[in-house]
Amino acid sequence: RGADSVLSDGDVLLEKKLTLEKVERLASKGRNLTLRPRSLVRLEKRVERAHILRRRINVWNEAQNQENPQNMKFISSMIKEANRVDLMFPEVLTLTGVHKKAEEWMERASIALRTKMSLTELESLVSTGDNLPLNVSDVLEKLKGRL
Repeated sequence: RGADSVLSDGDVLLEKKLTLEKVERLASKGRNLTLRPRSLVRLEKRVERAHILRRRINVWNEAQNQENPQNMKFISSMIKEANRVDLMFPEVLTLTGVHKKAEEWMERASIALRTKMSLTELESLVSTGDNLPLNVSDVLEKLKGRL
């Protein structure tokens, strides 16, 4: 497997991650072969799964502003599928960033619910939670109750 090591914004990607674009080019070259090896079939299925995931992420991304945002389990399931596909493309990076931010917020919120925090910290957590593109209303309501 090849490696893409750096994004344009400087974030380091996981080593050994192929991009969807590179694998599509490789599969395209493989289609010109006289024989159709099993490895090509597996590669094409992997590309197909990546495109399905890409569509799911795009639908989720477009629906973020609707009244019923998805919860962490939904996002986690898409992250797991991205790990199974094991190809990097921009939508996965966006999803991973949202997931990481939400996990960090959930961790901070959990700490805030168990311990005493300043009013400023609680207000900041509530504000951040309100702006997450995920449904974190259960935890958010508990935080708002502490204000």
